[in-house]
Amino acid sequence: MKTSILYVCNLNAVRSVLAEYITNKHYGETVSAQSCGVIAGPPDGYAASIGLEHQIDITEHESRYLSDVDISQFDEIISFSLDAFQEVERLDLPSAVKIAHWEVRDFAGIGHNRDERLEVYRGLFDEIATLINGHFNGENG
Repeated sequence: MKTSILYVCNLNAVRSVLAEYITNKHYGETVSAQSCGVIAGPPDGYAASIGLEHQIDITEHESRYLSDVDISQFDEIISFSLDAFQEVERLDLPSAVKIAHWEVRDFAGIGHNRDERLEVYRGLFDEIATLINGHFNGENG
């Protein structure tokens, strides 16, 4: 049976979406990942561009609210922001659900032009991929 993971951030537009798609691409045989946000945000074109550089297409992703997710179906919930972590802690979670928090800075709006922003998002993608790889290889919680 696959491990089920829910990634949560503020808007479900960048960090949690990238994490969902990275996980499903690289660990999809043993893990099923989904994502949501404290609130649902609009699609992020920079995240979509960086995903495509890694053969990950997030352009059809539809943002979801944490409040609309059946949390009982997940083995683990990983948050990417303090706000998301605090919202997850407020939930009435089944005792078997593991909670982790990976503080990944919100990079939206950083950079003065398209090239600078794409570089920032490349760094973000790499940071999230490193955390995921470490998690599934037993290197971080």
